[in-house]
Amino acid sequence: MDDRIKNIQKHEATLDKGQELVERLGALLAEWERYHPDFKALMTYYGSEQWHEDVQACDEGAFSDIQRGVLSEDGVFDLYGEQRGLNLKMIRTAVDYLEG
Repeated sequence: MDDRIKNIQKHEATLDKGQELVERLGALLAEWERYHPDFKALMTYYGSEQWHEDVQACDEGAFSDIQRGVLSEDGVFDLYGEQRGLNLKMIRTAVDYLEG
């Protein structure tokens, strides 16, 4: 009987953890979806004529009083690579869960 109780408790804990994770993941995914239009706009800006003009102005000393990581080549490029990797990982994880 002890083994059965332990087994039930183990699976109950797994159920509780799964419910918690699904709730957190759902909230994060909703935030991720709301962020997507801003990310697309960032990707359009990055490398655009306006971006190049802003980089040149920055190189000439403008914008010294604000954060300007967006004008570095690495900042946006790295973010793109990281989010792409996470998106691929989410697809693989989803497929793994669906295939069971």
